[in-house]
Amino acid sequence: MNTRILVFLALLPSALGCSSHLQQGVREYQHARYPEALIALDRAEPELNSSDDIARARHALYSGLVHLATGRATSAVRWLSQARQLERRRPGALTGAERGQLEAAWRSIGLMPGERAAVTPK
Repeated sequence: MNTRILVFLALLPSALGCSSHLQQGVREYQHARYPEALIALDRAEPELNSSDDIARARHALYSGLVHLATGRATSAVRWLSQARQLERRRPGALTGAERGQLEAAWRSIGLMPGERAAVTPK
C-alpha cells in the first residue's frame, strides 16, 4: 500500500504539469492570445503519452483551433483529425461545447462532419 502511495505522489507533478499547461493553453485560446496558447499547448505535449483520451482529445482540439486561428491550415487539419479520432474512440472525451467547436472548425476548413480530411494525422 505504501508503494502505491509513493508511485502516485511521484507521478502527480507530471500529471498536474500537463494539466496546467493544457488549461493555460485553453485559457489563452479563449482570450484570443494565440501565440501564448501555442506555447502552453506545446509544453503540454510531451506528457500526453501518459495522459488519458480526454486530455489528448482536448489538447488536439485546442491545438487545431489555435493553428486554424493563425492560418496554419495543414497543421490545423492534422490536429482536428486527431481530436475527431479520439472523440470517436471515446465518445464524451470532449464536452458538448468542444464538440461544437470541433465541428465548426471542421466546416470552416471546407469539410462536412462525416467527411475525412485529405491530410492524415501523424
